[in-house]
Amino acid sequence: SLRTATTVPSSPMLQNMLLSTAELGDGSVVLCGISQAGPACLPGPGQDQLEAPAAYADQTRFISLALDGASGTGHVAVGHGYAEMAAYGPAGATGLALLVQLDSGHFYAPVRHGMLLGFALVGLLVVVATVWLRRSVHALARRLALTERRYKGVVESLNEGLVLEDMQARVLACNPAAQRILGVDQDQLEGRRPLPAGFRCIREDGSDWPTEDHPGPRTVRSGVPETGAVMGLVRGDGSRRWISIN
Repeated sequence: SLRTATTVPSSPMLQNMLLSTAELGDGSVVLCGISQAGPACLPGPGQDQLEAPAAYADQTRFISLALDGASGTGHVAVGHGYAEMAAYGPAGATGLALLVQLDSGHFYAPVRHGMLLGFALVGLLVVVATVWLRRSVHALARRLALTERRYKGVVESLNEGLVLEDMQARVLACNPAAQRILGVDQDQLEGRRPLPAGFRCIREDGSDWPTEDHPGPRTVRSGVPETGAVMGLVRGDGSRRWISIN
């Protein structure tokens, strides 16, 4: 009986069972039975008298189920909406019940620790990647700026005029040689100021040459390059200048 067992708290078998569970941390493993006062548990390490588990109704219910030969798991409500994990079952053929009760927070502590470590590693990777990306972008921007300066220096030093147009024949960029050859400045070429009065383009036969049919827009539409196209530029004073367009 439980009363007989508790008179020998130094029983090697029972003490070994209890001591081996003392390393669980925030939890308890106890052997329980029925005494004259109702369900009670054997004393654990450092204790010398019976413990009454009736403080929580779930404990008494689990002990009764285990004494009837049932086993299972559940939660022990300990108040304030907080619950501890519990497992119960018969303790072999001793006629006693085994009740394991473990703090859920302690049980999930390794999981939380792993998650926090994972989040920390992810955060570290994000920081490292951000720093690397920022440095890479800055380095790329410096290289692009240097390349642009070199390209601009080469284009601006050419004697040939270069004009960049879109499909609507709008001038997007030009070099100084183009302005000199065409006799207009960059603002006039790019449409920020009007062209000189009377300025127009003509074909070799003297007929007007519409802007949309100029070699540039025509090449953009067709994808076929044109070389050696001759165009006449008529100025406001009636003078003409002939240019070759590629």
